[in-house]
Amino acid sequence: MSFVAAINSTRNIATWLRACVSLAGVSDQISFTVLKKLVTMLAVSSSRTTHGEIRFERGFFQEIDFKTNDIMEDGFDGDSYLFVVSSKHLVMLLRNLGPHSLDYVCLRVECSANLPSIRRYKLNVEILTKNLVLKKYQIGFQPVEFTRTDIPTRYESRLMDNDIYRFSIQAAIIKQFLETAHASTEDFRIELKALKIIFTAYTKQVMKDRDYLKQPMHIMILMAVEDLEDSNLEEVTMSLNFRLRDFRNFLSLVSGLRSELGRTDSFALDLLTFDVLFDKAGDPILFQHKGTDITINFIQMTTDESGVMAKQDAGKYVLHAPVVLKRRMAEPEPAPVTKKTKVDERIEILPETEDHNDNFDAVDAFDAFEPSGPRVTYGERSTSPHAMLLDASDHNARNQIRNHDDTNNENNEIGENDDTDYSSSETSATEFGPTQARGRPQSLFR
Repeated sequence: MSFVAAINSTRNIATWLRACVSLAGVSDQISFTVLKKLVTMLAVSSSRTTHGEIRFERGFFQEIDFKTNDIMEDGFDGDSYLFVVSSKHLVMLLRNLGPHSLDYVCLRVECSANLPSIRRYKLNVEILTKNLVLKKYQIGFQPVEFTRTDIPTRYESRLMDNDIYRFSIQAAIIKQFLETAHASTEDFRIELKALKIIFTAYTKQVMKDRDYLKQPMHIMILMAVEDLEDSNLEEVTMSLNFRLRDFRNFLSLVSGLRSELGRTDSFALDLLTFDVLFDKAGDPILFQHKGTDITINFIQMTTDESGVMAKQDAGKYVLHAPVVLKRRMAEPEPAPVTKKTKVDERIEILPETEDHNDNFDAVDAFDAFEPSGPRVTYGERSTSPHAMLLDASDHNARNQIRNHDDTNNENNEIGENDDTDYSSSETSATEFGPTQARGRPQSLFR
């Protein structure tokens, strides 16, 4: 086993499940980067405008181990192994799983070079519930190579020189504000003006079956810069626009970390904060939350008031997506060529057919058949109890009983239009059951 990671804390299981759902909302593929004491999950949108990355440290797991000796070359990059899985398959697997009902979640990847081909490229997920129900799943993955974006590192480096803007805000403020916005709200704006910060959720136009808004709709909240948790915004005038859907994914993930503080009440959400780092309109904006054992980075491309991205810095900030590698399957060696041999015997493809007698009588063949044991057929069994004890080889005795039964049947035959016989005479030699008489119904009350 090259990699194994186990999570047994209810709080951490809930965080990991929520992380999978949040990244699945960004892209249809989730990338895993495995190191000795670190696991990173990443998703990049198909338009290359949103980048979601969640990093789990060693303390997040109950157990984590990664061995690089004798590892496959596909997906291996020095000290890490990279692969992507389908986010749809991962979310479908984790659907309807409550973290309080799980005992542990274990991830395993076998990536040894001498592994059989049938066991390669499989992510094994093992889940044990509180009811001692063990569930095992396998998800196929593809090895990738990946060029990591340096936007978080560059922004944090520039922040040390006070060369970039930053503010910290409580997650509860934005969450409660977005709850008042319409579900179809598409865009979000952050505006700085005269020592005030304005958050606006707006929709340019809605055209559906019965919903049609000619005028744009927006909801806004205004705060003083000094009411923020922390900031370096002094006299800044700026406006940033970005998509709201991916920002909702980040906010719901951060808001769900309230159990990380050891509290689950509504006041615990007030203690959760996240940082926002940005430069100017058109440059990427970084949403960041750093917890005890988890770091969340969401990067989104922004536009100015006219909705145009900065073209002069387009080459500076690039969100790279994982590139799937071609699998290197071991080619089977051809069998050694032996000397030619001559086939001396002729092989019959079809067996020769035997001559059959055209005058075949099925009745005679059935009478000539000798069974190996007593023959009992439902609906035609003999009325004499002695016949059930006869040996099958006693052919003469069986014929005597057959003749005796035929004589009794002839005496008991009646017409089809005759009424049911309700006679209670005890002189009858043979008694038939309700289903044994041939074409003759019998009374059940004798």
